[in-house]
Amino acid sequence: METGRRLASFAASVGLPFSFGQCRLDAGELFRPVAVKIVKGEVVVLNCVLHASHLGNRSAASVASFLGSAAALGARLVTVVEEESAGAGEEEEGEGEFVRLFMEELLRYSAMWDALEAGFPKQRKAREAVERLILGPMITRAVGRAYRRREHEGLWNGWSEWLSEVGFRRVGLSFFNLCQARLLLGLFNNGYHVDEDSRNKLVLCWKSCRLLSASSWASPPPAISPLPAASCFNV
Repeated sequence: METGRRLASFAASVGLPFSFGQCRLDAGELFRPVAVKIVKGEVVVLNCVLHASHLGNRSAASVASFLGSAAALGARLVTVVEEESAGAGEEEEGEGEFVRLFMEELLRYSAMWDALEAGFPKQRKAREAVERLILGPMITRAVGRAYRRREHEGLWNGWSEWLSEVGFRRVGLSFFNLCQARLLLGLFNNGYHVDEDSRNKLVLCWKSCRLLSASSWASPPPAISPLPAASCFNV
């Protein structure tokens, strides 16, 4: 709800009528567009933030049902924030592929540890709580993902690739968007920086390690089916 509060505050500052609704999907639950009340003539924007701390409670089908509802809701824009995970790069076979993915995840979570320590050097107990309650389960799931990818053909390269494959169009971010992101990061530790991965995608990095990405999309025509087989997902 903090996101909604900030958006509402900004909209009020520029005199823009605005409303914010939050949707929660339980494990395995599919999103139903008919349950959302849309006022005729209003502009709809979908924002899907896949927080790493609760990725384990979201099935791929649940996320796909929400993103795939964009056309039915007439959304002008869809924004997706997701964890950058291992998977890109040249594929290997068998144990070699698992080792590669495992090492990529190890480096990424080591970077998260370093970022926490650099940002909160005097808050050891708080860091330990985050490490135990959030990072610990995330690491367990990451190892599981790496093992499953070894057993299945093809690698899961994130929701950005999926959106492109099912007909979503990339919406370019402006130079102002990039400058604003970098300005916000300037309030924090110098180890963070933003990379422009593509014209519609920004990536938050800690030093050389990619942590999170944000991308913007336009929904496909309603005739395009948004849901490929659930077996295609390995999140």
